[in-house]
Amino acid sequence: MAFESDLVIELGRGWGNSTCVFTEAAQRIGCRVVSVGFDAEHGWESRTAPRLSTIVEPEWFAPLTVIHDDITTVDFRRLIDGSRRALVYWDAHGTDVAEAVLERLVPSLPPDNRIVVDDVWQAPERYGQQAEYHAGTMWSMFDEIFPLWDYLTNRDIEYESGSRYITFRAPVP
Repeated sequence: MAFESDLVIELGRGWGNSTCVFTEAAQRIGCRVVSVGFDAEHGWESRTAPRLSTIVEPEWFAPLTVIHDDITTVDFRRLIDGSRRALVYWDAHGTDVAEAVLERLVPSLPPDNRIVVDDVWQAPERYGQQAEYHAGTMWSMFDEIFPLWDYLTNRDIEYESGSRYITFRAPVP
């Protein structure tokens, strides 16, 4: 059974490929999408959204809120307010981001939630890339794996592994 959330929070946007996927899904299931990211080029605003507006109707953008800000300082509670089922797609990197997500976002999530952490896998090599970082049974190109591993193991949180991601549920307070 699919996890039909009423809120998708995307952490890390880049050009917005995942943003597009989540916004398209939001059209079908009626959820909000909040994309939080910071890139100096403003890729979404300068490149992706203008290109999309030539092929989609203006209402396609209605479920989407794009926040160009530092993930480590965002008030997550304000974004989550009113949500009953939240999906977090975490594709932003760095230990400072991990600490903000794990200390401020995850505890604020509604009890019905899923967190997908991209760029984490279960073997030293994936898709021709050698992982630089290793924590427990997880490998990654990024150092946020260390606080993530500590968070999951210190709380005895079970997680599932995919080909390049892990999924877990935030504990209910």
